Amino acid sequence: MTGPLHQINFPPICINCAASSSQTARIERLFSWGDEHEPDEISEVAVVNVPMCAACASRHWQEFKPIPFLDRLWPALKTERTIAFIFPFLTFLFFGWKALSFFFRAKFITALGMMIPVVLFGLIAGVLGKQLLDRAQSYGVPANTSVSGCFTFSRDRKKLFEPPRRRFRFRNAGFAEAFIDANRGNLWDPRSAAAANASTKRVVLLGLLIAAAIPFVLWSVWKEFAGN
Repeated sequence: MTGPLHQINFPPICINCAASSSQTARIERLFSWGDEHEPDEISEVAVVNVPMCAACASRHWQEFKPIPFLDRLWPALKTERTIAFIFPFLTFLFFGWKALSFFFRAKFITALGMMIPVVLFGLIAGVLGKQLLDRAQSYGVPANTSVSGCFTFSRDRKKLFEPPRRRFRFRNAGFAEAFIDANRGNLWDPRSAAAANASTKRVVLLGLLIAAAIPFVLWSVWKEFAGN
């Protein structure tokens, strides 16, 4: 299925039992991946609002167990990001306090000069703090209930020059058919013109990169032999 998650169309029937839906429920999914070249796992929390009937929604919320904020934050604080965050944050506070003290003593030029490290270390601390909060969010995805576990979807599987796309699977066959009908125009076909155009662009890009690298390689080889 192509397109961002918020643009996916869900039919107006319960995702669990295919009865007429009366409300929606926010469902979160955590995707984590990495490789030997990445020191940390990369995580993504995807959110989708799905339709449910009153009975399934009631059962879902009875089984739903949210994770408290501190229980999410503590594992994130035990990572190396916290050490990286502390220094710029304390430096930001120090220069911020100095800037304020000079300002209230009417030393405006000095206070203005102090704003340079305030802004610099504030930006660094802000970026690292945002990473900590994002990491905490990945620890806050609750376990599936017997209702929310009725469907799954993959993380974005797109390749270069392709639109965002995910694979959906549903336990209820009736809902799966209705879902396909509601998103008929967004179904991904690897034999479509869009897929062929994306593949062509990738080949052209690879060719351009190779063409750009060849002169550099030849120049390096010539320089090596000319030097000898």
